[in-house]
Amino acid sequence: MSLGYNTTKNTFLVSSISVVFFVSDTDNLLEDYLYMYFNRTEFDRYAHFNSWGSAREAFSWEDMCDIDIDLPPLPVQRKYVDIYNAMLANQRAYENGLEDLNVAISASVEEFKHTAPRVAVGSLLEEIDVRNHDGAISYEEKAFYDILVKVRDDHGFPYADDKCLVLAKKIKDLIDDKAQFADWSTRDDIKNQLNMDLTVLLYKNGYPPEWDEEVFDKVMEQAENFKKYNG
Repeated sequence: MSLGYNTTKNTFLVSSISVVFFVSDTDNLLEDYLYMYFNRTEFDRYAHFNSWGSAREAFSWEDMCDIDIDLPPLPVQRKYVDIYNAMLANQRAYENGLEDLNVAISASVEEFKHTAPRVAVGSLLEEIDVRNHDGAISYEEKAFYDILVKVRDDHGFPYADDKCLVLAKKIKDLIDDKAQFADWSTRDDIKNQLNMDLTVLLYKNGYPPEWDEEVFDKVMEQAENFKKYNG
């Protein structure tokens, strides 16, 4: 589903096939919150599932108006919008500076080849083999811990093991809170709230440094598996 959001005071021409609208009740709904809500992959899947037509699928204005959305108070909407915008700004800043950073690192490494002494890396490392003999982490927390570590290692960003452990415990507590409802995995309102709560939790804990949808997919998959086999 294609969406456009005009945040300027300018007027734009659009195709007659497009529907143009604005938020009329700004006392109860922030424009930014609605755009963020519609931009979720889950809403895109919903629109695709409820579209009609064979040669060209359509999701009409009337269909969209029939949607029930989760509408928290304005201060709560603003909180999530601010977090979302901060993550986007962080991602853009990271992407803009990544190419320059790679060039600088490559140049530095090339220089170090000729100026720095060579040392066996093994002399600078020490293996750690800490095992869970004292029940310091439950098997449920270990499942989330493994996901956090795997995503971290696959994407190569820094995040200490002990921080992954703390975050895994927090995710487990969050899942427990939502999973108290027997039908939580099939209720869109609870899953949407969990999605937003996970956004806040991961962002506040700095995981990952640059945003990646795989984090949500993996955590949500683990959450649903946890409830399925342990509910």
